[in-house]
Amino acid sequence: MLRGLRNISTFPLMHLKIDPTVIHSFKWINIDRLIHHEKTQDQNQNRLHLYFKRLQEKGRTPTVPAIIACAKTYTIIDGHHRASIFKNIQLKDVPVIFVNYEHPDIIVKTEREDVDTICKKNIIHAAKTKQKMEPKQTSHEIISLDGTYHPIVTISPNCSIIMNEYMY
Repeated sequence: MLRGLRNISTFPLMHLKIDPTVIHSFKWINIDRLIHHEKTQDQNQNRLHLYFKRLQEKGRTPTVPAIIACAKTYTIIDGHHRASIFKNIQLKDVPVIFVNYEHPDIIVKTEREDVDTICKKNIIHAAKTKQKMEPKQTSHEIISLDGTYHPIVTISPNCSIIMNEYMY
C-alpha cells in the first residue's frame, strides 16, 4: 500500500519555480492504467528492487519520486523503472504527477548517439502502438521561470512506500 500526498496543493515546488500550467494534477491511480513508451533495463530494476528489500528488512520505509505521466494519454514520461518495480511487488495504486505534456516548457531529448532526433509525438506513438523504445532513449527536462533547465523528476514529490511482508 502507498501512503503520502493526496493532492497537488500539498507539495509546493519552493525549490523550483515553473509555469503552474505545466502540472495538471496529482493522483493515486491503478498501475495498470499507465502506458510505457520505453523498455526498462534489468540492472536498474534490480537495483531499485534491492533498495526496497533492504529498507524493508531494516524496518524502514523507502521513498521514491512519484511517476510523471502525460495527463491526456497516461504515457509514462519519467519513472519506467519505478512503475515496473511497483507492478512486480504487486502495488495497485501508485502516485502520479500528471503533466500537460504539450507544454513548451517540457523538453524531450536523447543522449544516445545512435538516435538523430526525438519528439513528443514519437513518444506518444511508441506508447499507443506498444512499440517501446530502447531503455534510456529519452530524457525530459523542465524549463523553470528563470529560463534554466532541470531534469523533469525535480517536479515530482517523494512518496513513501509502505510495503507488506508478502511483497517479497
